[in-house]
Amino acid sequence: MKRRNLRLTALLLVCAVLLGSVAMAAPEDWEYEFPTNWSHDAMVFAVENGILRGDQNHNLNAEQPITRAELAAVLTRLLAATERADIAAYADVAETAWYHDELAAAVGAGLLNGISPTKMDPDAQITREQTVTVLCRAFGIVTEQANACDVFSDGASISNYARPYVSAMLENDLVHGYRDGSFCPQQSITRAEVAQLLYNYIDAIVDDPAQFPEQGNVVYRGTEALPSALTLDGSLVIGQAAPLETKPGDWRLTGNLTVCTGRGSAIDVRAVQAAHVTCAPFSGTVTADQPVWLGGGGAALSGATDTVTVLVGSHSASVALKSVTMLGGSLSVAGGVDQVRFDASAVMDITGNVRDAVLAVGGTITINGSVEKLSLGKNAKAVVNGEAVQVELDANASLEMNGYAKLIVLNGQYGKVVGSGYAEEIRILAGDTFVTLATSKLDNQWWTSCYENAPNVVQTQKAACVIDRDTKLYADRNMNKVVRELKQGEIVYNEYNNGGRLSVTLPDGTTGCIYRSTCTILDEPSTDGTVDYPTPTKEGFMDYLGYDSETDYLIWVSRYTQKVMVFQGSARNWKLIRTFPCGSGSNTTPTPPGAFRTEYRNTRWDYGGYYVGMPTIFNGGHAFHTVLLNYDGSYYNGTVGRPLSHGCVRMLPDDCRFIYELPLHTRVVVY
Repeated sequence: MKRRNLRLTALLLVCAVLLGSVAMAAPEDWEYEFPTNWSHDAMVFAVENGILRGDQNHNLNAEQPITRAELAAVLTRLLAATERADIAAYADVAETAWYHDELAAAVGAGLLNGISPTKMDPDAQITREQTVTVLCRAFGIVTEQANACDVFSDGASISNYARPYVSAMLENDLVHGYRDGSFCPQQSITRAEVAQLLYNYIDAIVDDPAQFPEQGNVVYRGTEALPSALTLDGSLVIGQAAPLETKPGDWRLTGNLTVCTGRGSAIDVRAVQAAHVTCAPFSGTVTADQPVWLGGGGAALSGATDTVTVLVGSHSASVALKSVTMLGGSLSVAGGVDQVRFDASAVMDITGNVRDAVLAVGGTITINGSVEKLSLGKNAKAVVNGEAVQVELDANASLEMNGYAKLIVLNGQYGKVVGSGYAEEIRILAGDTFVTLATSKLDNQWWTSCYENAPNVVQTQKAACVIDRDTKLYADRNMNKVVRELKQGEIVYNEYNNGGRLSVTLPDGTTGCIYRSTCTILDEPSTDGTVDYPTPTKEGFMDYLGYDSETDYLIWVSRYTQKVMVFQGSARNWKLIRTFPCGSGSNTTPTPPGAFRTEYRNTRWDYGGYYVGMPTIFNGGHAFHTVLLNYDGSYYNGTVGRPLSHGCVRMLPDDCRFIYELPLHTRVVVY
């Protein structure tokens, strides 16, 4: 439906903070220069209705970004929201700031949250996804299709909390993105773009019930009650100035109904027919028989409704529910819930049984009853004080189980399972998990898989060399027995540089020696110091190799990961105790692979302009020692994590001391 360009005098008071107190003249008398692009009509609408106004020079600054505080002022005045929440916790909002009361009202109305528990960031440019979120909360623009925003080319970069709202705006044909198909969620939004969003949605702003239209999207800011019978071909938003008791007799809307009344509201929407009903009071009660969306500051829900979506605010329900979707805020349910889904971080407390609960993207749920299936997504937390049939945890999820669980499965890294209860079986499919819950069966499939597959996973340094001319591959450094001919251009891998002779490995695994003068050693990456094998892989590889040690310790130098690992135990029963970064031999002079033992120690080796400390020699002239140090103890070259030495293993001083203090004759494995 095309806008009817209603001009109501009540609009002239909107956004007084942004507009100043100058008496408003007719638009044709204003000395504004409106944009001639896509935003022209929206900017005319915004000025005409007092939503935006230019500076003292009548510049509209249409392309200037709008701040969080400015948008809060626009919306709270548009909705006549004057009930203020306590925002003293936000240290960056001074009581004397022009926007203090507007931000307090925006928080109380559930429109805006801080960016942290102590920071509001009022002067920051508000982002596009934040703006869409605030507008949807203000006008009750909702959708059941939270992933519709994936049609944008950058849909995956939209924050979890904003996805349902961007999807709702898209499905209501209120946002369309840019020409390249992107939405740019973290980009700031201009005054013109905000005006366009408001222009796209609002058809009339009404203060007097007598002026109520029959069609269009209406924002009602009046203080009088609307008639008990009302028909509207569109959506209706009721602001905080309306009577606290809202109990329609027979309201029929083709669009949505959103009730944003004040403190102590009593909202009864059982006689309402609308596409979606959102109740967002500052505080009070809500009675509903139909599916309801809850926002604002919080409400106590009753009635025959069995389907609830929480947008924001702290709410409670005294009835058992069939379906609950959490998009934010909190909900306490005094009864059971058949199905729960978290699509954003939220909090829920259930006193009753749950059939299926999915916390897809974080959040916290407490179940004081039984649950058949509980799925905890990344960063989600759950406390179960009853029985559970099956619980699954993704990365960083945590479960406190204080009852009985039949099966708990940890699918993600850093999962945590604790509690005073008991599990029949705990199955671990990922690493770095933490489990203290009592169980009859701990099936650590991840550990077993890593341990058994270690020989197939562990890699070594491959310093590539190109054969410069046809030459011979000899069996050993005596250079007597020829293994095969090597052609110009073939690739071999340098394992050890013994002066003019290289020990090499061929791509097919054949080993031997060549003369250094017959090849070029490539200066290209041969290791990856960002890799660190999991503990079972490290232990599995050492046990697979079967090495023993004359002491209770074994040291593995991983040339590929640039790590030094220390184990304690005995042959085929080595347990990892420490892992350190190191810098082994470069491509030209790699640390020779093989099995050795620590032989003796020196205090330091001096090199004129620098020295290395605590050498522990394990193979002729090869040793563990510190990185290169100046004589005042500072770093001459403190690099570790990549191959750069002449064959020794460089370590940071404290790490090197650990090796230095191990018993001599400890086995050293270089691979």
